[in-house]
Amino acid sequence: MHLKILIHGHPGVGKTVLASTAKDALLLDVEGGTLSILDKIEKKQITVEKINEFEDLEKIYTELKSGKYKDKKTIILDSLTEIQKKLMDKIVKDHPEIKRAYGDGLALSDWGYNIERMRRFVRTYRDLPMDVIFICLSQIVKDENTGATTLMPSLSGKLASDICGYVDIVGYLYAKENKEEEVERHLLFQPISKFFAKDRSGKLGISMENPSIIKIREKIFDKNEVKK
Repeated sequence: MHLKILIHGHPGVGKTVLASTAKDALLLDVEGGTLSILDKIEKKQITVEKINEFEDLEKIYTELKSGKYKDKKTIILDSLTEIQKKLMDKIVKDHPEIKRAYGDGLALSDWGYNIERMRRFVRTYRDLPMDVIFICLSQIVKDENTGATTLMPSLSGKLASDICGYVDIVGYLYAKENKEEEVERHLLFQPISKFFAKDRSGKLGISMENPSIIKIREKIFDKNEVKK
């Protein structure tokens, strides 16, 4: 009965707003971008913890396991793109013995270690007994053999495809203007054209207009159970 989902899209499209529609949510604000949900924060409809360093994420995970946030049903990590950068900062700080180009450049070993640590980090949070929502920016990835491009979560190397395999749902969020010149938001669940998305449940269709986490849960799980 737990939702494990990754939402990716371009900046400002509404990823944080969408994630904040989850019930009893704790949002880990890594990007410092919660202005769009300020009203929900002020009304205490969502709890936000500011993340300054990667160690803060490790600390909150320990607190989650110990029951500090036992009233929360959802954890939101916003965003994995920024979390990978904070992890790299930690790696560089913790390993000054490694020779890096220009002093502050990154060694190949830094990236290898970063990617493996990110894999473990995502799996650890994913396995929490609650709904887990990962947010990520999008980037264009080009296949060097075929030249084909795919819009994937913005993570380095093969990490994007690996993490997409760790969750049940990958949704690509986009906005478009309708005939009334109003902005509509759509969450794509199928790999249409160059956009990467997936739905292991098989219940979400191609896309959802004006999506919310509650609507997604109702489609996947029994509606009566969702309302409890």
